Amino acid sequence: MNITQKARIAYGGAAIENGAMDVRDLAPALIAFSDLVRQIGDVIGSEHSIKVMLNADSIRRGSFDITFLLDVNILEQAKLFMSGAEESGLKAFMELLGWTSLAGGVGMGIFSLIKKVRGRRITAITHENDKTSTLHFTDNTTITVINNLLNVYLNVDCRKSVEKIVAPLARSGIDSFEIRDANDSANKTPLERIGKEELANFKAPEAAADEVATEPAEQVLLVKIISLNFNEGKWKLTDGDNTFWAAMEDEGFNEKVKRSEISFSKGVTLRIRFRIEQRIVGGVLSTTHTAVQVLEVREAPNQIKLDFDYQQK
Repeated sequence: MNITQKARIAYGGAAIENGAMDVRDLAPALIAFSDLVRQIGDVIGSEHSIKVMLNADSIRRGSFDITFLLDVNILEQAKLFMSGAEESGLKAFMELLGWTSLAGGVGMGIFSLIKKVRGRRITAITHENDKTSTLHFTDNTTITVINNLLNVYLNVDCRKSVEKIVAPLARSGIDSFEIRDANDSANKTPLERIGKEELANFKAPEAAADEVATEPAEQVLLVKIISLNFNEGKWKLTDGDNTFWAAMEDEGFNEKVKRSEISFSKGVTLRIRFRIEQRIVGGVLSTTHTAVQVLEVREAPNQIKLDFDYQQK
């Protein structure tokens, strides 16, 4: 069973008066729109996957009819047949994107909110209740929004997709991006219009620094040397299972190596006390090993094993 809702977006300007738009501009924008729908679903915790379909006959001089297609399994059909988009979550998607609800009311969507913010810095966010929050700005003005819309606004991936959707406005001859009513093809009055002069306000902000460090822990490991970088003080080591680079902080050991008091023959093993730290930066986990002290240098054995003690003379 499929539940559908239709919407329309449009690009305007001299470059597309004849209904033509460079596919190099259009394709990334439409893909970003599909990505935005998926990302909104992730942000609001939607239980259903919603597909974005571009109708084959949808191009109307720069406007594009879009169908939101919700696939549901047979166990959900009876429930959704009566409740429609309200229960399926399509209503929430439509409103967050800026289209009317099924009753015909116009709500503020993500494009409208970014336009109203106008790139101003948020100084505080007040949670009014479990449904709405208020954004406070440096000019002492405020905007109250539903919490789902706030979460979409604060999500870096959603904002990057919005930026890509309006990116064609940077091209000469494309002056506007519009959200229109899909139920009235003759009505070109936009529900929301983004002009070329507003493009800078839609630049996606950088993600908040998400560096997370564990408490540094020290651990003694037996390692073998793979390679040395004396210029940077880095040692490439292996503990048998893992290979990693480590900075050598044992200055006494470094000096002995520089004076050739210690040489490394094939198969030598080092017992080192490491300081190990973990971080998450940009969503990527990394582990840093720092060699604090070299406790022992073990030469590779070159004598056969005997079942009794024997000291070579």
